[in-house]
Amino acid sequence: MGEDWMTVRTKAWQGHQHTSKNEIATLQTITIHLDLLQKHALKVDKLRAAAAEFNNAHKQAQEEWEMCVRAANPTAELRMQFKTKVLILMCSFAGKVISFMHQKNSQYHGTTMVPPLHSGPHDEVNDAEAVQYALTIIAEAVAVCCCTVSTTKLQNFLLENGIVGTIMSMYTIPRQVELLRYGEGYRTCLMRVIANVTYENHTVTAFLLEQGFVPSILSACKIDEENAGLREWAEFTIRNITSYPPVVTFIKELKAQRVLPESEKELAKQGYRVANPEKPHIERIDK
Repeated sequence: MGEDWMTVRTKAWQGHQHTSKNEIATLQTITIHLDLLQKHALKVDKLRAAAAEFNNAHKQAQEEWEMCVRAANPTAELRMQFKTKVLILMCSFAGKVISFMHQKNSQYHGTTMVPPLHSGPHDEVNDAEAVQYALTIIAEAVAVCCCTVSTTKLQNFLLENGIVGTIMSMYTIPRQVELLRYGEGYRTCLMRVIANVTYENHTVTAFLLEQGFVPSILSACKIDEENAGLREWAEFTIRNITSYPPVVTFIKELKAQRVLPESEKELAKQGYRVANPEKPHIERIDK
């Protein structure tokens, strides 16, 4: 019997941390997306300073590393420290981009008049693509860390610097704004980051629970035609957060509020119905 999807996904995540070939490919993906993101940021007045700040910090880190290499053969621990430092710089820059875009589009959250995002020349990155590149950088950066200490450090950095909070807020935007301003795959990218930052990290998980975000994760376990892969990343996230006992308690105490009409139809096809609308539960039709 083959392994279930969750086992395969977990092994892939763990393997992704320890396979050098995967690591090189992931770092190349991060570099490509980072280059595109920088080009976009340099064309946006309010992001230009963030791009310049990142470039300066990254250049300084590179110079420090070169000095270290010339002085002596760096240890594996020192290499990991430098790698983590650079990944944090990248995530900080990506976090500033998504925060700016979220704030920019928040003006449309309370209105039905949401203008669609216009694409520029085919070789230019638009706002929606910039957000997806930034989210990919963050998700891949967490996955590419090669040890638990570095992974936890990066996860906690994302939490302490408000990036996890921004991602939570971005996930709960109105559907119309999502489709017209961000496009397909938006929520999938967000959930992928959430899955990675909750991996073996109870501090991040506790924050999600305190902020009332767990129901949003549970609600993502359904087919979403605009977000391919969302359900799978939500399932992986649930696997992560249920290693934290208070989340398990929270889920156990949830009570059914209502059943959607489309769900009732699907249940009926399987020979079930919803009984007692005030306290809904499912029973077989032949009862």
